[in-house]
Amino acid sequence: MIEITRDAQGRPRIVPGTAAPILADFLETDLRGDAAWTKGVAARLAAAGEGGEPITGNLYALEIRGAKSVLRNIHDAKVPALVLPTRDLAAAVEAWLAALRPPPKAGARRRKP
Repeated sequence: MIEITRDAQGRPRIVPGTAAPILADFLETDLRGDAAWTKGVAARLAAAGEGGEPITGNLYALEIRGAKSVLRNIHDAKVPALVLPTRDLAAAVEAWLAALRPPPKAGARRRKP
């Protein structure tokens, strides 16, 4: 489980120690604030990688191998890859996607359906 907060500019950030450093960095640097890109990654994770090619971002390549996924640093081969269950990575990406939605404004009223 990861914990997400917002920085002074309102951007989502991972609380240190709540995720592997590579996973936190992947969410913050490769997915950033791009909801459309994050939705695409989430969809690939939900399909357990059907469609095959790695997803390459700014710093990482994500290989989805069915039940397991691998995050590799594409700039430094000395950094060990992170292998984790695809379902756990999918949950982290979904949490990140939820955090990308703007927070409700104070005093805003909800519409009734």
